[in-house]
Amino acid sequence: MTLKNASLGHLLVAAIVLVTSLSAAHAQPDEARLARYRLSMPVLKKMEAAMDNLAVVMREDAAPLTDEEREDAESIDDIAELYRSRPALRRAIERAGLDVDEFALCLMSWIQAAMASAMIQHASPAERDQMIARSGAPVENVRFYEANAEYMQTLSQRMQRLNP
Repeated sequence: MTLKNASLGHLLVAAIVLVTSLSAAHAQPDEARLARYRLSMPVLKKMEAAMDNLAVVMREDAAPLTDEEREDAESIDDIAELYRSRPALRRAIERAGLDVDEFALCLMSWIQAAMASAMIQHASPAERDQMIARSGAPVENVRFYEANAEYMQTLSQRMQRLNP
């Protein structure tokens, strides 16, 4: 399978799996990095540009990225290394003003906030903060996600449209 035929959705699924089931060896450092990272609109605008650039690369030309390689990515650093190891993907991200490390960390934080937001949709106001705390997502990121829900949904839909 080549990236030309692979979908950004596969990478997103790998990221979701990573957030929900970090290996014991990587869980603590990744959890600490996710806890410190704050989503912001300027970075999400760069993420949007990076996704557009990645879509072009995947349509035109890219080195193969196998399912096994994606599945072997057990940490944020591993995901960043996947992008770093593919010059066309790395350049697509860098052209948007991000490095692959921040791209991977922002992607993971975004997914973590989205999952926490979905989890608390039917919770009472009294339960919300407790549920967010149990999720491991920073409250600020979940609130940011919810305050910008329309944009976040639009961005998610754009990502889905990138899939062949």
